[in-house]
Amino acid sequence: MLRGLLREEHLLFFARKVGLLVPASNTVCEPEFYKMGWERLIFHVARVLEFGEIGAADVMEKNLAIAAQEIGQAGVSVAAFCCTAGSFMKGLDYDRTIAEIIEKKAKTKAVTASTAVREALKSLASRKIAVATPYPEHVNREEKKFLEGHGFRVVAMKGLGLTRNSEVAAIDPEAVYEFAKGVNTPDADAIFISCTNLRTIDVIEKLEREVGKPVVTSNQATFWATLRKIQYPHTINEYGALLKRIS
Repeated sequence: MLRGLLREEHLLFFARKVGLLVPASNTVCEPEFYKMGWERLIFHVARVLEFGEIGAADVMEKNLAIAAQEIGQAGVSVAAFCCTAGSFMKGLDYDRTIAEIIEKKAKTKAVTASTAVREALKSLASRKIAVATPYPEHVNREEKKFLEGHGFRVVAMKGLGLTRNSEVAAIDPEAVYEFAKGVNTPDADAIFISCTNLRTIDVIEKLEREVGKPVVTSNQATFWATLRKIQYPHTINEYGALLKRIS
């Protein structure tokens, strides 16, 4: 009966509602999602309280359930956990654990940044990956384990050694571009730039033209995976090769 009361455009409104679960100190994910999706999606955001340095997954996990429950009350069609390190730091299947928490508490479909990245790389048929991160070495080691545990070969990896999210967000996109270009190797099938608090989306296509291979970033991949979850029917001719292959 409710369906009969709602016009088609109202049903579309509800179908396009996306929840973002964002670490409290992250200031980049929201602006990048809004820029990529302002004509396509309606975002509702819950911030996940965190303490400590990048990669402190235990504390974030305790607060994720609360944020997921809150975002679920907005009636979103999908909820995306916008934290890469926070969804791989505790083992190979930790991204699935995070997704299960979200789905249980928000009562909707879930996406995590780490799951999105590995699905994106597989979609692009990329197996040998050059990885650029802002992380310290111990976080890079865990990310390499995660990627290689899912069948990828990390042929190069460099981190900036940063431990605070505020430092990551302050990096200029052009500096990210130069850093990622420097990580590239001839045998890499793709470049992956990790971290949802790193400003990347404005340099993806420039970098792809320069290196002649796909570039995947945490926010771009999570956005792509979110579109796939709601069966978004169109490709997007911006922000890299990945968003040209949503279906």
